[in-house]
Order: sequence, then structure tokens, then C-alpha cells
Amino acid sequence: MSQQFVWRWFTISILCNIYTVVNSQNVTTCSAINSYVRVAAPSTIAKTLLSSQALFPPYTYNVEPTELVVLNSTIDGGICSGDIRTNITNKIVLIAPVHGECSYVEKVIAAQSKQARAVLLGNDVDAISVSPVPYSEVRDNETNLIYPSIPARMISYYDAHELAVAAWSDTVMIEFGCSEQVNVSEVLCVVDTSGDHWWLDGEYQLQSSVLHN
Repeated sequence: MSQQFVWRWFTISILCNIYTVVNSQNVTTCSAINSYVRVAAPSTIAKTLLSSQALFPPYTYNVEPTELVVLNSTIDGGICSGDIRTNITNKIVLIAPVHGECSYVEKVIAAQSKQARAVLLGNDVDAISVSPVPYSEVRDNETNLIYPSIPARMISYYDAHELAVAAWSDTVMIEFGCSEQVNVSEVLCVVDTSGDHWWLDGEYQLQSSVLHN
């Protein structure tokens, strides 16, 4: 093994290890990037969902298992107008693409105004994928910028549909959790053993109570 190869390997190993140590603290709240969405009940659909963080506040949170509620098109006039008659107080509200044409931020703020605990947003672009929830400016009547204060995460349209169906006949409990493992790195280090190219690569979903996946 050449001296240059050894030095490159040592450098990238240090970088990966530093990243792991920085993210190894066990806290009651965590960064939105390190959070996950878990279906805690019913047991028939219990699992960790693919999800993505919002690119707007709050940036840290931890929501214990909380009842999920789905808007009812027969009584709710529209989330964009704030005409929400379903009781969403202290609950996680599932907002599907059909629930209004306003921005994601406006939908979260509307749910917040009705004392929702958090928001799950169904992806309106792709059925099985997710992407970070984009930020868009929202202003009050005095043109001041306003921001959400409750957590929001995107899940796939497929998962949103499955949760909505389940919620009509059962109590669905959702958690916005943080990893209980103390040495979990968000980086996968992939090394080309030829020593010519190096990558910090990999994309995976943090799982609850799973040591490897």
C-alpha cells in the first residue's frame, strides 16, 4: 500500500469518525435531519416511514406517539382558508395534496392556528419518494414574516394514503422520534481501494429500534 494511499485512508477515516462522534449525543430533542417518523399503532401497520425534514422552523423537536387525524372533506372547507372543523387540537394532522393549493408553509401555519401538535405532509410530486419540504414566505396582515412553530415532515403519497385509510377505522399513533443509538452516523463512507477516488456517499432512512437495515 503506497504512503499516499495510507494518508488518504487515514484522513477520510478521521472525517467519518468525527462526524459520528458529533452526532452521538442522546438528547430529548434532535435536529430535524436526524429525526424519523414511526407508526407506533396499530400494530398491523407499525413501522418507520421514509420521511424528510422541512426547510423551515422548528429545526429541532421530538414528538411522542400522538394520535393522527385526517381532514374530512365533507366538513372541512379548506386548510388554505383556515376553515378546519375537524378537531386537530394536540394531534398530528395528515395533510394530503388534495387539501388545498397553497404552499406547504401556509398549510402548516393553518394547522398550527388550530393547535395541531405536528403535521405530516403527503408528497404531491411522487408516489413513493420524499424530498425536503421547501420554504416559502408567509406574511401577516402587517407584512411581517411568520414562521411555523410546530414540526412538519414529508412522507410519500403512498404512505399518506395508507395512514389515511387506517385512520378512518382505527386509532393511528405517530411519533417524530430521535435515535436511541449513540453511535449512528448519517454518513456512509465508500472507499475505492484503488486509491484514485474517494466519496462520502450513501442515503438511508433512520430506523427506530433497528440496529441495521
